[in-house]
Amino acid sequence: MALLLLFAAADYNAYLSVGTLKITDKVDARNTASFTLRDVGDGSPSAPAIGNTVQIGDSVDSTKDTAETIEIDETAIDVESGGGASFAAGDYIVIDTEIMKVVSIATDTLTVARAAMGTSQATHANPSDIFDWTVYFAGSVDSINTVPFGGQDEDARKYDISCVDWNQILDRFVIAKRYESTGSGAIAKSLINDTGLYPQARTADTLSSLEGVTGALTTDGTPGLIYPGVNVTDILFNYETVTSALNILAAFTGYYWTLDFNKELVFGEYGGTATEITEANKGTYILKGSERKTQTRDQYRNVQYLRGGFAVEDAITETRDTSTSAAWKTSIQLQRPVGAAIADGDILDDGIAITNGVGVKNLTTGKGAYYQIGSNEIELSGISGTPIISVTYKGQVPIMLQAANEDAIAERSAAEGGSGQYAMIETAPDINALSGFDRGKALVDRYGTLPATVTYQSDTLTFNTGDSQTVTLTVLGLTAEVFIISSRHLYDRGAGNIRASYVLEDGLHRKNWIDWYTKIYRNQLRSYDTNEVISYARTIETVADKPAPF
Repeated sequence: MALLLLFAAADYNAYLSVGTLKITDKVDARNTASFTLRDVGDGSPSAPAIGNTVQIGDSVDSTKDTAETIEIDETAIDVESGGGASFAAGDYIVIDTEIMKVVSIATDTLTVARAAMGTSQATHANPSDIFDWTVYFAGSVDSINTVPFGGQDEDARKYDISCVDWNQILDRFVIAKRYESTGSGAIAKSLINDTGLYPQARTADTLSSLEGVTGALTTDGTPGLIYPGVNVTDILFNYETVTSALNILAAFTGYYWTLDFNKELVFGEYGGTATEITEANKGTYILKGSERKTQTRDQYRNVQYLRGGFAVEDAITETRDTSTSAAWKTSIQLQRPVGAAIADGDILDDGIAITNGVGVKNLTTGKGAYYQIGSNEIELSGISGTPIISVTYKGQVPIMLQAANEDAIAERSAAEGGSGQYAMIETAPDINALSGFDRGKALVDRYGTLPATVTYQSDTLTFNTGDSQTVTLTVLGLTAEVFIISSRHLYDRGAGNIRASYVLEDGLHRKNWIDWYTKIYRNQLRSYDTNEVISYARTIETVADKPAPF
């Protein structure tokens, strides 16, 4: 193992303080790195800056060299005779301080993608050493703390550096776009490769052109890492960050997403399969005595109530006598928020359809009345005399949803005595009756088991977050149980000696649930009497082998 720290396109290994490097890689979260650089007073290294690129990994001499000078724009690289067999498509290599991805091999010529993982493209001499590269982190500097060395040269200082991975790029752009009858994978790809970003300097700007981010479907001619997924009937990103848009899309499909170390969008099922841990091989992969299993009732529930959201009730008619209040000639406050479109004939002026018809507020002009979905107000114009105004409409009524898993309740009752019921209630103003059922069931599915979390330390650094890993450890009472690697923490024990700490989450708890966020109406909760709240309940039966969400 040969730890290599590339900082702002230069090798900074010599400036790295021993034992300060820490890397945290988590599913569903930003990956981070932190370390300390030392300047003993001679001005080296150059003062770091926010946004400097950082790549950290294992650089091992392949023992093969280039067989030509590599020009700055060259993508076909000749290596020494017989050297091509030492590499494979998909490998990453390092020449000087430039990382490259091997795309294909023809005998002793490597076709590569240059300047991978945010490194800088450069010219390389003949011959140049070729190193195999295993990445641990790639991103940019997020914060810097400069601290003078007490009692030493007045120019001596240290820099405590914190870095975040490339996902932060997607926090910086906003998308305003609607997709109808489109595959979820195609939508994810479009967010990367199509226009519609804000802010943008030119109408042709895309994340791909601006930031070097790439996205391709697994079914494309040059396959990428985006699963085609399910068809999405209708989804609107109303000035969301690209990060938020992908979160919404992932919630609709049950997938996860990330921008990998090479700035390529991953969107789909959880990752590959890590080596199984067994009693026979645990000595190879687990440091003796470091394995742990934890179970908790924290957030456990087998009954879920969701409070909020709205259902559309049957049509009702309300009347206002303008002879009683002249204010009603310009504005009427209804008892319920409007839940569906109001037709021209639904608002009457003394029994006759209102002059000029009915329109949607802020979208139409020249109408006699205006409404807005989710609002109680009807705006009127041109009303003369003291007529009776009547409005027929379908109102919104807040709903209360319940999802219960009777099998899980019975299981807890048998184990603990008593009712076995664990109920939780949440407020979810964005749901309606249909999406609320899905969300309630999702929460019961996710938190309706007592999940096991396994942790262990290892000198094997190549297990990746998002991978599934089967574990059989009799000492922990585990037999062929499937987990998802939810986090990997790497830390330097000195002299580039890196150790890993892994956290594994129960596969069912992590994987087989969908958290639906259906953004139909964005209303603030209103107070209603109990008898004015529509209540729904659904009982869920446990299936022995739970299927994947889709």
